[in-house]
Amino acid sequence: MRRLIIKFIFLISLVASTYISILYSIFFHTEYLDHTDYMSSIHDKIKLVKSTLSPKIIFIGGSNLAFGLNSAEIQKQLGFPVVNLALHANIGLQYMMDSVKPYISRNDIIVVIPEYEQFYGTYYGQSELLKYLHTYPVGWRYVNWPQQYLNILKYSNLLIRKMLFSKIDNTPKAGGIYTRKAFNSYGDVTSHLSESETDQIIKSKSVNRTRIFKNCPGFNDNAILGLEAFQSYVNSRDAKFVFLFPVRKDSAYQQLYAQHLTVYLKIKESDIEFYSNPSDWIFPDSYFFDSDYHLNAFGRQVRTEKVIKELRKYLKDDPVFYRKHGISRQPFEFTILTSLFPNLLRCGNESKKIHSIGVKEQSYYFYANLISTKFTNAGIEGIRDPEGPYPQWNLPKVRWIDKSCAKINFKIEDRSRVIKLTMSFRPQVRSSAKMLILFNKKALKTYHLTDAENWYTDILYFIAQKGLNTIEFLNEPILGETSPPSSLFMLFKALSLEEI
Repeated sequence: MRRLIIKFIFLISLVASTYISILYSIFFHTEYLDHTDYMSSIHDKIKLVKSTLSPKIIFIGGSNLAFGLNSAEIQKQLGFPVVNLALHANIGLQYMMDSVKPYISRNDIIVVIPEYEQFYGTYYGQSELLKYLHTYPVGWRYVNWPQQYLNILKYSNLLIRKMLFSKIDNTPKAGGIYTRKAFNSYGDVTSHLSESETDQIIKSKSVNRTRIFKNCPGFNDNAILGLEAFQSYVNSRDAKFVFLFPVRKDSAYQQLYAQHLTVYLKIKESDIEFYSNPSDWIFPDSYFFDSDYHLNAFGRQVRTEKVIKELRKYLKDDPVFYRKHGISRQPFEFTILTSLFPNLLRCGNESKKIHSIGVKEQSYYFYANLISTKFTNAGIEGIRDPEGPYPQWNLPKVRWIDKSCAKINFKIEDRSRVIKLTMSFRPQVRSSAKMLILFNKKALKTYHLTDAENWYTDILYFIAQKGLNTIEFLNEPILGETSPPSSLFMLFKALSLEEI
């Protein structure tokens, strides 16, 4: 019996030593490395963040950021050099935060935008963390948590098989979007921007996110604790911490609404400072490329514009931060009126004045017809004329949707046009509400509102075809409510259509 135990221990030791030897050869022998693959871009990103002078903006997150930012435009608009460190969500948010700490300097702006899965099963990393460390062995110094080591062991077999087969197969790898050359000098993926609009639509297919959440454990409270700790660390470095929710394809958001709501409520209960809500970042499916998080060229443009506005809000609320850099504090304005619209809008032979109001530092504009002079035969159903303000209820001048279905109909005579719909709205009294927006009978976006005192501001872009077009606002009852009592009304302090 004793001899059998010794043989068994010897066999286990032999297998373990062989396994460790293979791992060592894979991680520390350069012939197994592919220096042109997607993960290899970390070398360029680290070089960039080391060489960028402070104060700088650093973006931390997964591929929702890699595929979803125009950092050059952010740098131009805000005046800070920008570094996009984002690569892949499955590297794990804990590792992302730990590995960026050496590069945070005084007055830096650290923007964290994690995918929702970080709060469930990917917080400590998955197979991509192992691939990352294989590509960038220096990164092992930031692997500090037992859960990370357990995950590395869990996924090591996959990497060993892949590396061994890639060693045997010397066939040159095809290029494409997921390569080191995909990134520009700011760390943004730009390789997909040259894809035709048709190809981008074809690739914009939903990934089965239900399966991903199903295979994950429940909500990971360590993600909240880790974000709070990282926020404290950033503040201790005399830098500024910014948290934003990620973009998400509308169909995926609806499919996994319960999980998304849980993330929002947990963050709301925590000490994490945040301004916007998840619904502010839910985009139509047509804005996405090849996953629920990867934006196409148009979606990337829209998201970048919203990020710039959010960062201006963060900076605007910190005048000390502005004075440190000698930056003139420009009031944050959300201006709807553009040069496309004159002071008078005409519909047929009738002239209508623009109703304009000022709310604190913001300027909003209501259009009596909600149409420009290039639209004809327009009509509005279920939206009242502007009224107010009502200081006793802390309401500015507003328009009410007082029907379960309100409509804006407009007709384009000549050709298709890109239309911009701008809204700022909130429920009248309900603490939770739901509003669905349809364009020509197709769902454009669904809003789940969780706070009756906050205004939700959003911009939607869509293509209106020649002929009659209809935008519908469906104010749907939830939790057994009956429709349409006045409590279901929706208030708008900004509502406009623009042609761009």
